[in-house]
Amino acid sequence: MAKILIIEDDAPTRANLAEIFTVSGYEAIATADASRGLELAIQEQPDAIFCDLLLPDRDGYTVLTAVRDHPRLATTPFVIITGRSEREWFRQAMLLGADDYLTKPFTAQELLSTLYVQLQKRWAIATSSEHYHSRSAWFATHSLRDAFLQAVSDDHRYLPLLVLRLNHAHELQQHLQAAHFDALFAAVIQRVAATAPALTIVSLDGERLALLASTIRSVAATASLANQILTSFEQVFRVGAQDFFLTASIGMASYPRHATGLASLLASADRACQIASRRGGNHYQVYAPDPLAGDRLLLATELHYALDRQEFVVHYQPRIELASGRIVACEALVRWQHPQRGSLAPAAFIPLAEETGLISAIGERVLRLACQQALEFQAIAHRPLRLAVNFSGRQFSQPDFLVRCGQILRETQFDPGLLEVELTESVLIQDRSLAQRRLSELRQLGIQIAIDDFGTGYSSLSYLQQFPVDVLKLDRRFTGNLNGNAKNAAIAIAVIQMAHSLNLRVVAEGVETDAELAFFYQQACHEIQGYCFSQPLPASEFCSLLAGDRALVLPAATLFT
Repeated sequence: MAKILIIEDDAPTRANLAEIFTVSGYEAIATADASRGLELAIQEQPDAIFCDLLLPDRDGYTVLTAVRDHPRLATTPFVIITGRSEREWFRQAMLLGADDYLTKPFTAQELLSTLYVQLQKRWAIATSSEHYHSRSAWFATHSLRDAFLQAVSDDHRYLPLLVLRLNHAHELQQHLQAAHFDALFAAVIQRVAATAPALTIVSLDGERLALLASTIRSVAATASLANQILTSFEQVFRVGAQDFFLTASIGMASYPRHATGLASLLASADRACQIASRRGGNHYQVYAPDPLAGDRLLLATELHYALDRQEFVVHYQPRIELASGRIVACEALVRWQHPQRGSLAPAAFIPLAEETGLISAIGERVLRLACQQALEFQAIAHRPLRLAVNFSGRQFSQPDFLVRCGQILRETQFDPGLLEVELTESVLIQDRSLAQRRLSELRQLGIQIAIDDFGTGYSSLSYLQQFPVDVLKLDRRFTGNLNGNAKNAAIAIAVIQMAHSLNLRVVAEGVETDAELAFFYQQACHEIQGYCFSQPLPASEFCSLLAGDRALVLPAATLFT
């Protein structure tokens, strides 16, 4: 949970800000005066500071300066809030290192959107908390800020900042002794400095450099500089008796076009650098604002309120046992009933929920609702029904994941043996040791493990041997058009046979036609799920389906040719 410090002497405003942040899922700390605010900032290490400009004991500029001069607060997002709207007040705040400026009165949406942007910028820059807590990192950031403020005070109309990332730095750190890697990185800095002597060069961490080019006056000249630096990497780097051929990626952003504060500018350049890295390295990329960013900011704000307003609902898609044709399980699928946008599928908001840290709260809400509803399903069906619930990688990796699951199962009195936790292959591969430990703990609770979208990721027999898995869900891309695609049919047959040999249940997802149904019936697939029987249904309609004891009409063996 992000921690927000509010320094505001007006009691109603202070209370209102604290309430908005708290309701939106943040921890709010509030005080009325600057001195106490600085004490709290040092003690609490907040994730962002919102400070009034006019305070009873000193002004917000003084607080801002003290925060920027403190080694553990130098990069904390700082937002000025005030009733003054004169341009010179805004400019002074930016020169002193403020990240943003809110003029009273402002709406809750404006406040939360500002906070969201600042937290994203901080997370984009802060690759590790140790980076910001080290003395050397503080001095580097401090010198970069001084150079930036000096250039801005000289009234630069174009000031480029570049972030250079050494490609494969993590692998180099793993294979080289620390002293050798440090010497290699120092050689990189020397090479860049020799290529462009007028640059202010600051090491951000063990693999990135910030390059402030205060003598450059155009985008074309900045691009030329980036090319020169990348070209210089074509020459071998020699450290001791070893030769290294390295590549780098460069991201570029400029003041004031892309940002007016150093933290924002650095975040923009770093995002551009990440894009250049994804292109394969040895490229440069100019930062381009995302045209959909504003809409995502609004949606992120609304996502905070959606939990409190109980706008998330769960639909259920039946899973059919092919041996009997009866419903034996259901998959819980979350929907967001947005008051203006209507029903939103998971793809429209789950990535944003992961990005904003709300995924765990949403996941817990879905699990609780699904367990409660599944008990009603079982009462109507007069038999046990398994419940499958999807979990994201971020939920799965949370330290209290098992504790929260166990607590929800106890509170709802749902049988853990009837719960299937669905995870994708990629989640398991990210950290094999964590996955093995976490899956073993789930199994100890009696919970079953299902691999979702099987066949689209790694699909390695080795990890099926390593991990305690109960169910394979064959991805829908292998279940469709089986008549016209021999490869899909061959893959589906191989997965089913493998599942039988490993004593795993296999579920075919996305089965829509009679021909597809006949194929999986012939291949002795255990279960199917798809529109050939039912689409995902609201709980009330799923209850009606169970009450009618609807069963699947099993196909004739000749349907698939």
